[in-house]
Amino acid sequence: MSFIEGVHFLLMLRLKKDIIIKSFYCFLILLPFVDFFNGVVMLSLNIQIVGIAYRALFFLFMILSILIYFKVNQSILVVYSITALLFSLLFLQTAINGDINYLFNDVSTLLKLLLSVFIIEFSKKFIVGKQENYINRIVFLYSVFFPILLLIPYFLGMGNSTYNNGGGFKGFFTATNDITVVFIFLNIYMGDLFFKSFNKKQSYLKNGLVYLLNIACLVLIGTKTGIIFCLLWFLFLFFKEVILNIKITLISRLKILFVSVFSLVFIVFIILRFFSVPLLNTYNRVLYFYNLYSNNFVQFLTSSRSVFFESALYFSKHTENPFLKFIIGNGFKYREEKWGIGGLIEMDLADTFFSIGIIGLVIVLLYYFKFIVLSIKSLNSNIFSVSFLVMFLYSVFAGHVLYSALSSTLLGIACTSLLKNSKE
Repeated sequence: MSFIEGVHFLLMLRLKKDIIIKSFYCFLILLPFVDFFNGVVMLSLNIQIVGIAYRALFFLFMILSILIYFKVNQSILVVYSITALLFSLLFLQTAINGDINYLFNDVSTLLKLLLSVFIIEFSKKFIVGKQENYINRIVFLYSVFFPILLLIPYFLGMGNSTYNNGGGFKGFFTATNDITVVFIFLNIYMGDLFFKSFNKKQSYLKNGLVYLLNIACLVLIGTKTGIIFCLLWFLFLFFKEVILNIKITLISRLKILFVSVFSLVFIVFIILRFFSVPLLNTYNRVLYFYNLYSNNFVQFLTSSRSVFFESALYFSKHTENPFLKFIIGNGFKYREEKWGIGGLIEMDLADTFFSIGIIGLVIVLLYYFKFIVLSIKSLNSNIFSVSFLVMFLYSVFAGHVLYSALSSTLLGIACTSLLKNSKE
């Protein structure tokens, strides 16, 4: 190969890489619309073909891109090993349970867990230099797209309520907890961006408007966790940037104070004016369940997850081959069909242990341990460290992060940003 041919080959290779990176960003940008239209199709035809097709293509795209452009190194080998070991657990469970139908369902569930892993691995290989800034832009676009896709159906009288009594509203997003996680993630990002935009002379009015939209959506959805979190996060940022921040001038402090108070009053007005009916129904539902649980605050606060956990613990002790199941798990679909209320605890680490055993739990904890350490180290310098920790804690206590394709994607984005920050 001549020198000119070599240069031409390298230029073509770089061009192809640029196309792959842009395709990756396109897949991410399409996420809100795919989940929205998946909900529309599911409501009409009761099938989830849109979301399944999108994620299958996304997975295939990432796997082939990594295989074609990179030799197997330690990092890739770790991911391959994790994937192979987790799938081996499913095959062993199928051999024991004797029903291959469980396998097909569990493969789909396991791919959701691996989605964030492959997003992280792809980003480590392809996303470098200035390209890393696109992650922040994509999250900002999410902060615009998700509220629009929730609020437009609400004002048009279309979509679904969060709860059967008409409380809350989730539009065409099918999973309540998943979309709650999304808006918690976006509230963290936009809240930080809004308050910091005063100091950096960015467009705080634009950022403030987008932030208020995300607060309104989290309140409209109507989950306890979502409403409490958006209130606490706003108050935390307010005290951090207005009361405790000694680096800003008096003029800046007064400006932030005025805009913050005005924004708070404005959002309260909007919520009471336009969202009063679903909020009232949400309040009645909360009151009903609090009385139903006979003032048992733990059961009320965990939405009966403590009861689900006790049930799962009982079944795990009384299953066949309990020690073997302790090692390899019982399977996701098997638990769902055989364990009653213990079939889904909605606490991701607990569901991981009961479904893919102590092996699966150790794999998950070891893989994310690095990101826990990185997030703690960069807590004051990278807002995605807060996002990761909040999502991980939400996963532990409320679930719907590791085994939600929507939340798993955002978890992968947060981890990607943490890795970028650790290189700087």
